[in-house]
Amino acid sequence: MNPIRRVGLKAADQLTWMLWAPALAGLLYLAGLTLWLGLTGLFFPYQLDYGEGFLLHLVREWSQGRPIYRPIGEYPLVTANYPPLDIALAVALTPFLGLSYAAGRVWTLLAIAGVTVLIAAWVWRESGRRLPAVAAALLFVGSPYIYHWAPLFRVDLVGLAFTLGGLYLVRHSIQTGHWGRLWLAALLFVAGLYAKQSFLFAPAAAVACLFFFVDRWQAVKMAGAMVLLGGGLFVLMNSLTHGGFWQGLVISNINPFLWPEFWKQLSDFFGTFAILALLTAWQAVERFLLERTTPLRQKVGLLDLYLIASLPGLWFAGKAGAWENYFFEALAVLSLCAGLGLAGLERRRRWPYGVLAPLLVLAQVALMWHTPHLADRYLRLTRQSNQAMAPILARTPDPIASEDMGLLVTNGKMLDYCSFQYSQLARAGRWDQSWELAQLRGRRWSLVILEQGTRLDVDHYQRFTREFLSELDRNYRHAGTRGRYELYEPDPLQHERRSEFGDQLALVGWSLHAPSEIEAGETISLTVVWQAQRKLTADYTAFAHLVDEKGRGWAGDDHQPYGDLYPTHAWGAGEMVRDLFTLIVPANAPPGLYDVEIGWYIPETQERLPTGEGTTVRVAVLPVGQETIGPQAMTPLEAHFGPAITLEGYTWQAGPKALQVTLRWSAGDYPDADYTVFLHLVAPDSDQALAQGDAPPLGGRWPTSLWRPGMVLDDPHTIPLPPNLTPETCHLLVGLYDPTTGQRLPLPDGRNALRLFLKGE
Repeated sequence: MNPIRRVGLKAADQLTWMLWAPALAGLLYLAGLTLWLGLTGLFFPYQLDYGEGFLLHLVREWSQGRPIYRPIGEYPLVTANYPPLDIALAVALTPFLGLSYAAGRVWTLLAIAGVTVLIAAWVWRESGRRLPAVAAALLFVGSPYIYHWAPLFRVDLVGLAFTLGGLYLVRHSIQTGHWGRLWLAALLFVAGLYAKQSFLFAPAAAVACLFFFVDRWQAVKMAGAMVLLGGGLFVLMNSLTHGGFWQGLVISNINPFLWPEFWKQLSDFFGTFAILALLTAWQAVERFLLERTTPLRQKVGLLDLYLIASLPGLWFAGKAGAWENYFFEALAVLSLCAGLGLAGLERRRRWPYGVLAPLLVLAQVALMWHTPHLADRYLRLTRQSNQAMAPILARTPDPIASEDMGLLVTNGKMLDYCSFQYSQLARAGRWDQSWELAQLRGRRWSLVILEQGTRLDVDHYQRFTREFLSELDRNYRHAGTRGRYELYEPDPLQHERRSEFGDQLALVGWSLHAPSEIEAGETISLTVVWQAQRKLTADYTAFAHLVDEKGRGWAGDDHQPYGDLYPTHAWGAGEMVRDLFTLIVPANAPPGLYDVEIGWYIPETQERLPTGEGTTVRVAVLPVGQETIGPQAMTPLEAHFGPAITLEGYTWQAGPKALQVTLRWSAGDYPDADYTVFLHLVAPDSDQALAQGDAPPLGGRWPTSLWRPGMVLDDPHTIPLPPNLTPETCHLLVGLYDPTTGQRLPLPDGRNALRLFLKGE
């Protein structure tokens, strides 16, 4: 060999090894992070992913002898939507590890180790080169997708380990001609399917390779074995569960397809693993285009068919709720092909192929680079959140609805509803949500727990429907935040009365929280539930204003709901949204009656949306800084009109032309209508009115529908007197009636009016 060429090759080899050193160091660092997080997860007692708590609940149910596959809609509304293998493996460890996530997470770690070994062994046996085999395995285990999944009790990696193991045995059988291992391969393929039902592509590739390129009879035998074993188990379990197995595995997995989410997931995957895809393409070019001595039929191998078969599986990434787990099979096959691509580059010792291999690995390491900081922060937040929730759950009675189902399981609470399953069924038109909506309307859940972000990003998380969150906002209040959890407690609205603001928005109801005696400087809180009458494209601003009797404003709160985080364009048609206003009575506000008025306006023009009452809705009348109106010396009474209103006393004074009567009312509850007060002067032995003065309280200034429990109101009325009528010789009939129906409010003894004496009899 030419000495100059020999020196050049030696220098190239040295450069190659110099580049391989940082490439392998980076891979080992990333693989070490996966190992660290996986081992950390084994000793971490709380849910780290939405699906973990659901699986732990199924482990609890099965270990206690209760069925986990139920017909859709059978209470409790939780049915397993995964096959039983991974759950059974966790149940097998509960006698040793207890009811804990570790019983499932240990299988995830073992599965990662198994897949890593299989990738290394496959590349090494296929290429005869150890360095590309090690690199391919580390590229898989050090990837951020596996890193994110390493500490989780999930079915995906266990299924991948079984299905890749079956594929490896098929490859070995094809190469050696020893077909006895195909039976074990068939068993592993079925095990993969019974870990997760989407692992169809490896057995499909194996059968296709055997049938079209190797031995049709062996393909038929293996396919028959899988059908008999897998199909027989399916029929048996479906029969034992009265159809619940089919409904859990198939019906409850009918999730809507989200195109934006699909393209984003696909972009993230190929952006993160661009070098793996490039090496896979190089491996195909090298085998099918550059190598021309072997017939095309002989070039096609099992891995080629697996690559082709697994790519359609990426379609599942568009399902609502899908994440990185639907890319594991594609990641494994890309790692295998990339390892073979690296081996091909290594074999071409000519410059620059040998140097190119470590450079590409370094580039892939850069694309996958991550640190443990975010994971460590998330672990700490999760621990703090769960510790903060434990005493709350201990004192809160069942039933509780929780987005984090593991929170209920680890605290020994009942789990009777899986929101994600039934939300997807509702979106697919297979569930009417009547059960969960009735739970919310009846405020039967003593507590509802959401994770941060869920309420304001409904379409992204897909774990609840807008109908569910609407009823939650209508019937529950946000009671606080504990770490990553948002707590909602039952809170019925004080008033439910609809007012429409054009065809855009509507008022559903409201609650007012204020001191019984309001002074200047005090705070008034107003809770309002709005509803979008249609899908809105504009963002409107809501307001609540404190207005005096002359219409002058003294305090206001203008905003978009949820602290300006949930503008109206994000609402769905018919969606209800709870809103909170805070009004501070100014220190210089004079004594008197004030209205609280609410409404909406267009922020660009300040133009208010019209309503049937004008441009605002009056939701409260508040006395500020004043004593009770009218005289204090009253004849005491305790007459209860209906369930909410009490007449506590009265006083009167006769003039030459009119009788002045002041009634002292109090409210024990929220009156349900605007009642009119009637006062009839009658003869002592008659109910026939000789004179009367019917009017709403304070002449309509303070309608009964706006009365609050605990309030006391002195209500003056004037009864015009006809000539020659002496009030002292009459009795006074007092009561209330609904002016829309004429129906009077009854007294406890059934009478519809109270007879008052105007003289000492």
